[in-house]
Amino acid sequence: SGDGRVNVIPNLSALHILFIREHNRIVDKLSKLNPLWNDERLYQEGRKIVAAYMQHFTYDEYLPRVLNGAYMSRYKLHVYPGARNRDYNQERNPGIFNVFAVAAFRFGHSQISDHQSLANEDGSINEHGPDMHVSGTKPSIFDKGVRDLLFLDKHGHSLDLPALNIQRGRDHGIPSYTEWRKRLGLSEVRTFNPKDPFGLKHHTVEAAQLLEKAYAGRVKDIDLYAGAMSETHLPGADVGPVFSKLIAMQFRQLKIGDRFWYENGQKRIGFTKGDCEWLGSIVKNGSTGTCEDGCNECRCMNGAASFIKKITCPPLYICTDAWIRTRMFHE
Repeated sequence: SGDGRVNVIPNLSALHILFIREHNRIVDKLSKLNPLWNDERLYQEGRKIVAAYMQHFTYDEYLPRVLNGAYMSRYKLHVYPGARNRDYNQERNPGIFNVFAVAAFRFGHSQISDHQSLANEDGSINEHGPDMHVSGTKPSIFDKGVRDLLFLDKHGHSLDLPALNIQRGRDHGIPSYTEWRKRLGLSEVRTFNPKDPFGLKHHTVEAAQLLEKAYAGRVKDIDLYAGAMSETHLPGADVGPVFSKLIAMQFRQLKIGDRFWYENGQKRIGFTKGDCEWLGSIVKNGSTGTCEDGCNECRCMNGAASFIKKITCPPLYICTDAWIRTRMFHE
C-alpha cells in the first residue's frame, strides 16, 4: 500500500480492497456490454457506480446505527432504493466541517477493539486466515490498544489516540464543549453537576466527576472531544446529542450539496431512471456486496454487519453471487 498503517485496522483495509475489487468486477461486465468504450470511460463509469453503492450503504446501513431515527428524519438522511430527487442545493457546501474532521467523526476510535479475528469458510476462527474478516465494535470506552499500543516506537513507547484527538482539536482552534452546546442550540452548561439545570445533564455522575477532576473544576475548559465522547448515548444511537447533531449536519450537507449525488434527478448528472431502477434492484432491502469475484477464495459469509455491537453471528451463508440481501439478518 505504501503506508505502514495499512495493518493497523485490518477490517478497514479489507473494505478498501473489497470496493476496489468490486470496481474491477463492474468494469469487466461493462466492457462486455459496451465493447466500444475506451479504458477511461470504463473506469469512470465503474467509479460512478461504486460511489453510488458507497453513498447508499453509508446512509442506509451505517448512519441509522450511529444516529437514531429522530435525527435521521429531522435531517432527511434516509435514502430510497431506485428513487430520484431534486434536493440538490448549489448554495450548500458539500465540504467537510473542521469540527467533524477533527472531533465528531473520530468517535469511531472508541469502536476499535483490541482483538480482531479472522474466520475460515467453515466458521472456525483462524488468526492467520486469508480473506474474511470478522470485525468487532466497542462502546464509548477506549480499549487499551488505542491508548497504549497503537503507535509504538522502537523503545516500546506509545501515543494515546484519544489524547491525540483532543490535542488535534486544540491545534485546529476548535471551540470548547460548552461553547459547541450553545452553538448547536442545546442547554447551556455552567457547572459539572448533572442534576443542576445548567449542569452536564447528558453525563452520568461518574463521567461528570471525572471531567471535573481532569479540568480542575473549570467547566468552560472542557475540550469538545472529551465532553462529547463522555456523553450518555441517545436512545438508539452510538453517540450523545452533541456528536449526533454535528454528524447529522455534516451528512446532510454531503447529501444535498453534492451535485453528483446518486439520487440527483438532474439530466446528465445523476443516474437515469433506468439506472436508478437497476441500482435500486441491487441495494433494495439493504443489500451488501459480498465476495464472488471480489475475493480469491471466500464463498461463505454471515449476515452480521460490522456496524452492529454485541451481536451473535448467525450461521455462515453459502455465497455464490456477488450480492446478497442482508436486511433479513438485521430483523
